[in-house]
Amino acid sequence: MGCDIHSYIEVRDSENEPWTFLCEGPFRYRSYSYFGLLAGVRNYSAVQPIALPRGIPEDASTLVSEECEDEDAHSRSWFTASELLGYDWDQIIEDRRCSRRISERGWDGSCTCQPGGGERMTLRQFVGEHFMCGLKLLESLRFLPENVRVVFFFDN
Repeated sequence: MGCDIHSYIEVRDSENEPWTFLCEGPFRYRSYSYFGLLAGVRNYSAVQPIALPRGIPEDASTLVSEECEDEDAHSRSWFTASELLGYDWDQIIEDRRCSRRISERGWDGSCTCQPGGGERMTLRQFVGEHFMCGLKLLESLRFLPENVRVVFFFDN
C-alpha cells in the first residue's frame, strides 16, 4: 500500500489577517524522497527532515481544517513559504535508500543502506524537478513569503 500527500496553500495579506485557502498545494506528487524530507514519512533515504510533523495550525482556514480531519490522515504539518524558500537546497546529503532482492523475481525498494553506502547529491537533486517547481510557484505568489504557507498531511 502506498502513501500519498495532500497539500494546500493558504495565504494572508498581513500578519494580523486570517489565513485563507488559496488552492491545492504544489506537493501532491508521490515521492518518498520529499515525504522523508518534509516530515520524516517513509524516510527510507534516512535524510534529516526539515522538521518533524507540527500538526495543523490552530488558525488554519476552515476548508483546510476540514480536509485535514480525514480519518486516514497522519503526520499533519505545515511550512511557510519563507521557510521553504530559505532552506539550503544546495547542501550535500546522502540518499541511503536502496533495494534488495526478496525473491527470485522480486525486489524491495523500501530499504535503507548503512551510512556511506548511499549516493551523495544536493537536496535539489534529491527532491527533483517537481518539488522545485512547487517552490517556484510559492515564490511567484503576490504575497510576502511569510504570509504564504503549505499545510499538508499524508494518508495510506
